[in-house]
Amino acid sequence: MKIASAQVFPIRLPLKVPLVTSMGILRRRNGALLRLETQSGWVGWGEASPYPGFGLEAPADARAAMTKASAEMVGVEVESLEDWISFVGGWIRKFPTAMAGIETALLDLVSRSKGLPLRDLLSVPGEPSTSRAAIVCNALVTGDSVETVSASAQVAMSRGYRTFKLKVGAVDLAADIARIACLREIVGAESSIRLDANRAYQPEDAIEAIESFARYEIEYLEEPLAVSALDQMLELRERAVIPLAADESATTEVAAARVIEAGAADVIVIKPSAAGGPFAGLRVARAARRAGLRVVVTSLIDSAVGVSAARETAAAIAGEGELLACGLATGDLFERDVAALERSTDGNLMLSKEPGLGIELCESVVRGLSSSLVENRSE
Repeated sequence: MKIASAQVFPIRLPLKVPLVTSMGILRRRNGALLRLETQSGWVGWGEASPYPGFGLEAPADARAAMTKASAEMVGVEVESLEDWISFVGGWIRKFPTAMAGIETALLDLVSRSKGLPLRDLLSVPGEPSTSRAAIVCNALVTGDSVETVSASAQVAMSRGYRTFKLKVGAVDLAADIARIACLREIVGAESSIRLDANRAYQPEDAIEAIESFARYEIEYLEEPLAVSALDQMLELRERAVIPLAADESATTEVAAARVIEAGAADVIVIKPSAAGGPFAGLRVARAARRAGLRVVVTSLIDSAVGVSAARETAAAIAGEGELLACGLATGDLFERDVAALERSTDGNLMLSKEPGLGIELCESVVRGLSSSLVENRSE
């Protein structure tokens, strides 16, 4: 298989409503899409959209690394997907989202050429995951007041979600408690609530928050501490009455391995687009399970390309064991996306039976988004 062309398109996707976290206010996602095409006409798409605050490369660096690596692939012929990944070279692993974009595009075009969903290239040979119809997802409940949380939760309930995620730590503890109490009242006792602090707390603040949150039957608290010192996370885990999840502290494959080895979390949050790609995400899941940790797959609030890659990775991971409700239902956050994702009405992200990523990008839309960004870069 020989790559005939490689194109990188910068994109900017505005959110319908700003997302308020302890790390700041997110109004848009900046990143880049990669389009690879073979001499035979097969096309594959990948995405590199680093999220601010996760210790990843800057969007401009990700785009530059993905551009350089993909350009080196043009005109080269190799026999297998593994050979392509080896050909890219170790240097790009310093840019994990760029590596994820390259790997996703390669997986997409290879699986399309074989007529298989991407998840089947990730699954254990002889155990395809195509029998799974959907990935169960959590709803991201937004709002920094009781009123806005109430409205967001009611919409999510009406769409069939039964697991709900709420950001905490951006407002004072009393306000967070009121928001959580409101959410629990609306979703009922049978639904799951998980919280994400995005490193908002110091250790003693975290204990006070955890003890206050515990009465609301919280599934887990994600990334509570303001520092990534694993000894502090381990100490907090030993004292906490709520399970703790590692996200920002376990973003890359190497970082996740440190958290797992230290026993500093009960749950590992896997973001394939941050870990270095779908294969890296799968390796993290296997390592976490061997250590007795539970796993959940989420996106970096990517476009439909990154979310589809995470969805396919989640399907492969689910085929090997328990998978908690995933944080992949983020497409509705955007004013406009690069492709449509199949959804059901019961809080699940549907798995496509189509080959590759299972989505069809409109190249004119991608080019339009990219051209508009270039034209308005000075804004």
